[in-house]
Amino acid sequence: MRPDVPECGKGLLVDRRAQVGDTGAAAGPWFHPDHPLDHLYVVVKMLTVGHDAEGLEDGEALCTEHTSIVVGERFVLTFQEQREGDVFDPVRKRLREQGTKIRSAGPDFLAYALIDAIVDHYFVVLEWIGDRAHQLEEELLVATRP
Repeated sequence: MRPDVPECGKGLLVDRRAQVGDTGAAAGPWFHPDHPLDHLYVVVKMLTVGHDAEGLEDGEALCTEHTSIVVGERFVLTFQEQREGDVFDPVRKRLREQGTKIRSAGPDFLAYALIDAIVDHYFVVLEWIGDRAHQLEEELLVATRP
């Protein structure tokens, strides 16, 4: 973890487990009972198709990553396990453009846009899985022909 991440969360009273993505049942509550619950903490599993040397024959593999999103009254924080390969480029593009709703709406809308980008990418992954299944089926049919 980068050394500045805990400091950022500490200033906003965000529990350390949110910053490191600890979502295990044994971890207990996601907030400290002595602090008021003035933020929402959401964990979403991001799926992408990436390249992995130990992955499939063609180098493609299904990659999973927990993404923590902390939404406060005037802020949104995201914590990701990986530095590269997320699905947030469309959201970043909308944030850079002047006059877009995402820039004028509150942090709740930004959090919605981030979650929506993750869920929308599930369809890309599902299509990849379908293509892989079709490819494997073809390979099996060819291999079993006399």
